[in-house]
Amino acid sequence: MLSLSKIRLISNLANLTVKFSANNLTKIPIHLNQFKLYSINYNTPTNRPKVFKPTTVPVTNANKHLEIELIGNDGNQMGKVSMEKAKQLADQSELKLVIIDESCKPPKFKLMTGQELYKAQIKIRDDNKNVDHSNKVTKEKEIDINLGISEHDLEIKLKMAHNFYEKGHPIRIKVLSKILNKKEKNIPKLQDEFLDKLKRAITFAKVTIEKRSEHQIALHIDSKNEPKS
Repeated sequence: MLSLSKIRLISNLANLTVKFSANNLTKIPIHLNQFKLYSINYNTPTNRPKVFKPTTVPVTNANKHLEIELIGNDGNQMGKVSMEKAKQLADQSELKLVIIDESCKPPKFKLMTGQELYKAQIKIRDDNKNVDHSNKVTKEKEIDINLGISEHDLEIKLKMAHNFYEKGHPIRIKVLSKILNKKEKNIPKLQDEFLDKLKRAITFAKVTIEKRSEHQIALHIDSKNEPKS
């Protein structure tokens, strides 16, 4: 009987659905031409496109009959063969069986040396580093500032806003009318003075007023990557 670790391995490789009962193990049949091969996703933010990386694929009982298109180490087409046959050819030549395009039907494999595989993976990684990701969607950051904030704390808040801006985040700043003197009645004047102070301090971007009331002022700074009008 298969061990639990082997069952999990087969399930992961072949995308099988496995049913357990008290006394037996039943595997639901799968269509081998729908066997899911694997690409590797670099450690990138989720809003970036998935990057396919050439990689070796183990041959198992679940995928050994899968038909693939094979390219020899010399670049010549070797036609359509089974995974099992391709692995035999790779072993005979002391080469690796590498998937180079999983979007094709059938998927495309190539016989490669270990050094060739390493260079191909490095090239994909370097190419991905050079891709312009400036259009990625970034989360809006929010900063709350009390109207009676100290100079030191205000400086910290502004540095935080500048860091968010440099990372490409749009920023919402809420100026709250929580002042030290609760009996203060001339709040609009204090707000005007504070807004002037903020606009002079925030030199790295344009600040716009979205909403204003006696209780708070909502300010907005566009993302650094936002197209300028």
